[in-house]
Amino acid sequence: MVKVRDSYRMLDVCVRPAKPSGPTNCSECWKCLRALTTLDIGGCLSLYADAFDLDRYHRLRRRYFASLLGSDNPLLREIVDLAEERNYLIPLSSRMLHTFRVYPITNFFMRIVRKLNRVLTRLRR
Repeated sequence: MVKVRDSYRMLDVCVRPAKPSGPTNCSECWKCLRALTTLDIGGCLSLYADAFDLDRYHRLRRRYFASLLGSDNPLLREIVDLAEERNYLIPLSSRMLHTFRVYPITNFFMRIVRKLNRVLTRLRR
């Protein structure tokens, strides 16, 4: 692995405008997540703590891996292939989210509320 020490704090991949304070990258746009996941699989994520908000990445990581597993986008499939090639263990929770298409409980309740509203609207007519 080639180490470019300046990249640890100066790597800028983000598609969002830079903020005056904090890390250079937002750590949640598609380019940041792609870079962070690749760094994670490569085993050098912690080196980039100055360029990214690693706490934000760790909060999004499980769902992002689940979306990678379900994608047929070649750029995203490339990350899954890299994980397989490096024997990187994709989190079980991500694999379950992908397999069972588990949605957050709030989405479940919102769907119920929308359906109830539709039924009530029909009954009022």
